[in-house]
Amino acid sequence: MSKKAKNAAQKLSAADKEILNKVVWLYVFILYTLTRLYPDPKKLVEKMVKKWLANHQIARYHTMAYAQNAPSNYSFKPRELNQRLANDLSTIQQNCNDMLEQQTGGNHKQFMHQRALREKVLKYLEYNGILLRLEGKKEIKNYKREKRRRGRPSLKSSAEAETDSGGRPSLYVTTEEFANFKKILNKSGAQDFLRDKIIGSNLALELVKYQVLCSLYIAKTEEQAFRKVFGVGASMLQLSLPGEESSALSRFHQRTKTMDNVQLDKAAVKWAKKLIEEKGYHAFFVLAGSLPLRLIQSI
Repeated sequence: MSKKAKNAAQKLSAADKEILNKVVWLYVFILYTLTRLYPDPKKLVEKMVKKWLANHQIARYHTMAYAQNAPSNYSFKPRELNQRLANDLSTIQQNCNDMLEQQTGGNHKQFMHQRALREKVLKYLEYNGILLRLEGKKEIKNYKREKRRRGRPSLKSSAEAETDSGGRPSLYVTTEEFANFKKILNKSGAQDFLRDKIIGSNLALELVKYQVLCSLYIAKTEEQAFRKVFGVGASMLQLSLPGEESSALSRFHQRTKTMDNVQLDKAAVKWAKKLIEEKGYHAFFVLAGSLPLRLIQSI
């Protein structure tokens, strides 16, 4: 296939643009509403940071990032997810042993209790159209058969079904809706489309500055919280974090502690102007804001 034909096949269709328009609209609406409810982002951070960065919220962000960056035949067991969360987060957080519980009766690390992972993370992502839970040998077998019938790759053999506490095997896969959304974001012109639409809203500078200020206030007030925020972004963008990154985060925290509100505001404006032109930045936040996929589809 020629390069021209390949690129043509990846162009956004009218249906793709309609979906992206809905995503941008919802993203801008939610963020704009926050700026009106909390004109001072510092107040928002003070009120919400503990809720945003609770273990189950962090697990939701990272699990969604795993689903976004995984191949179409991605599947996993809850126990594997728990261990991956524990391993990934321990690479960027100092003194995080209090977050990691040792699984009784084994040597597997886990980020949170298995029941909490199921009730607060996996069910949430199921409800919002990101994950699908396959339960029982028959359902899993039928799903694999349907995948083969459609000519799609089968589930990876490394993720065999896991038997839960009730004795029924279970496996998690990404939904067709989320898989289709990923395909749209990966098409040629998708990130440019998102950037142009957000800039076209005439709210881009205000909204991006607000996001940056929230991050700066988190960095200034609580280093561990800042590490969690940084970790979510790294996971979404598939960045590997070298060991020296930890000390760099500590230095940044110390630097922001010396900055007053005027200095923070100037820094936020400067960085926001740069970030507005970065199409990958908008794609990242639109993805993070697209969690309620079923709501988007109903608009």
